Amino acid sequence: MATRYSSTTLVVVMMLLMAMSTVARKSVVLKYYTQQQFGVNEFSSVPAAIPPVNGTSTGVGLEVVYNYTVTRTGDPTSQVLGTIRGTSVVVSNTAQATFFVVNTVVHYADPKKGGLNGTFTTQGEANFRAGTFELAVTGGTGDFRGVFGYTVVSSFKFVPATTNSTAKVTNFYRTDLWWA
Repeated sequence: MATRYSSTTLVVVMMLLMAMSTVARKSVVLKYYTQQQFGVNEFSSVPAAIPPVNGTSTGVGLEVVYNYTVTRTGDPTSQVLGTIRGTSVVVSNTAQATFFVVNTVVHYADPKKGGLNGTFTTQGEANFRAGTFELAVTGGTGDFRGVFGYTVVSSFKFVPATTNSTAKVTNFYRTDLWWA
């Protein structure tokens, strides 16, 4: 014998199913800075396979490895939140722009963001001369297990090299994350 349902019951079931499909995902926005200094925490590891074109200093194939300190503000003495470790490889070089493929692991621990602690990875292409570029967040570990999102990196401060030190660069990062 077939079971009959009232139209009210069917409407309630449909509303419950719709509500379950639109459940909000956990999300967070992280804002932080990196402190970079060539020869201190950023090094060339593989020489260029194709020499630089006129007016540039990097050739295709040049690889840079780095281990930047992540800080809460642009001040290098502000609270340390972790590190960014990774590689950048020059994949295109013209007089107008040099493009790098960037792969990083962000080690992040912030007691002010609910105690978030773990790593997440970013990947993408960057033109450092552009001033701003975007990377995809491709996964994570620890509290960041199951995340996806994007990071926008912007130039913040540049201190030119002197006779006593190499150039110092501070970049601002805004990372928008969602959990699957």
